[in-house]
Amino acid sequence: MKLIILFVIIAAIVLLVVLYSLLSRRQHSNVVSLHKKKKIKDANGQTCSRCKKLQPLTFYANDAGIVRGLCKECKRIIEKYEELYPV
Repeated sequence: MKLIILFVIIAAIVLLVVLYSLLSRRQHSNVVSLHKKKKIKDANGQTCSRCKKLQPLTFYANDAGIVRGLCKECKRIIEKYEELYPV
């Protein structure tokens, strides 16, 4: 009789530990490390707002306040048509 009670208690403890580990994993699975994402993004560069190529960018705002990240080539082209202000 004591052996059966001991077995039931051990089984209940094991079941609780397994359920706790499954629930704790589920809560942390949606968390994304921004540090890792930033390293990946910095390694690849950013996409230009105009040509969509991965290049180093400089950010500019126009008269309407719209901010764009432009590569050097696109900046020269857009600068002919509108005033750009460095951000």
